[in-house]
Amino acid sequence: MTPIDVLISKHSWMLQCWDDNHGRGVWAVIGPVMLHMDTIREMLDGVDDVCIPMGFILGGVCSWLPTATAATPTEAMNALNRKLAKLPAEQLGRTTDWGTAVFRGFERLVELNEARYLLNSIERGNVIEPVLVAPAITA
Repeated sequence: MTPIDVLISKHSWMLQCWDDNHGRGVWAVIGPVMLHMDTIREMLDGVDDVCIPMGFILGGVCSWLPTATAATPTEAMNALNRKLAKLPAEQLGRTTDWGTAVFRGFERLVELNEARYLLNSIERGNVIEPVLVAPAITA
């Protein structure tokens, strides 16, 4: 089974895949809470003052979160599987260190959606949100 298969089939995670409204390609995002996925999608496809910093955030400080972009849906899901395959297999789940960190990271991005100036500050490197920094995961 691929990492995406494991997360969906064994741990009830949700996967969203969509063509970016701003020409960045196709996004594939997987997470444990549908509200997080819906909000992340809205943040990425919304108005420019939110979606542009959000794309940089997910490619920068939050690049460890389970997101990927590519030219096609298949390529985006393959890129996401490659990213997830770098984790120790036992970390693929809701209650693992990584799963908990993903939940907290997405939850914080959803909270920051209400304070858009913070997203701009994070993108510029002016604010460091500890919960958005990659967790130390050991095998």
